Amino acid sequence: MQLFQQGEDVPLPNQPLNIALRWSGAADFDLAAAYQTHEDQRGLVYFGDLGKRDEFPYIRLTQDQGVGDKQGHYQEIIHISQFSTMKYIWFFCWDYHRAQNGEAARFTEGELSLHISNPQWQLDLFLPESPNSNVCCIALLDNTRMDEPRLLNLSVMGMLSGLKSLSQLLSLVDTEWVMQAA
Repeated sequence: MQLFQQGEDVPLPNQPLNIALRWSGAADFDLAAAYQTHEDQRGLVYFGDLGKRDEFPYIRLTQDQGVGDKQGHYQEIIHISQFSTMKYIWFFCWDYHRAQNGEAARFTEGELSLHISNPQWQLDLFLPESPNSNVCCIALLDNTRMDEPRLLNLSVMGMLSGLKSLSQLLSLVDTEWVMQAA
């Protein structure tokens, strides 16, 4: 299954998920998950805070790949063991060095894709090409209706000059979800 268009969404099984960012080339892309709980607690799982799989936030990044902009095939994986306590989870990708320096990322060179799966289900999203950005909010897991979590293709691109805060990342996504989370 694929979500081709910005704004498309699908129901998600309410069970553990694996989210894999895959790319090739000589770039240091990073996968991150920003979250907001039903109690409005917010946080970020990324290379600087890998999270925890078996206790809160039940989100864990396996490792940081592509460090040093070396040529290769890479994959970063986030495991979500449960998301019943989460209201929203936003999935971000950025080109680390370019975001730190305020330069355009190499999204068009990396064949970037996001694969969301569990043993019975798989979904693919491909990052949009944008020459003037260095960060992308790829997708949103919306768990506001506990009986029917949904995954939404956001594909929102932005330009940062340094990564300093969660609020800075969320400000790139101009949606009602971010306005509620602020």
